[in-house]
Amino acid sequence: MDIVKRERYVQKIIRLTPTENNYIKNKMDNAGRKNFNAFALEMLIQGQVTIVDFKSLSDLKIAIDRVGKNVNQIAKK
Repeated sequence: MDIVKRERYVQKIIRLTPTENNYIKNKMDNAGRKNFNAFALEMLIQGQVTIVDFKSLSDLKIAIDRVGKNVNQIAKK
């Protein structure tokens, strides 16, 4: 039997009520996290989960792409 070497080998087990579990699931959904382990580590180590909204950056990328297409059309002529 192979022993799996892990960086994090200390395990912590918690017990929750259904209400607490739902509260944590809602917090994970709001933070955009699907993995409880990653969410819990970030909360325990940093004290908060940072939520990054890339919507404005994607809008900026689209605008820059349009300008680039216009520049390419002008350069061809």
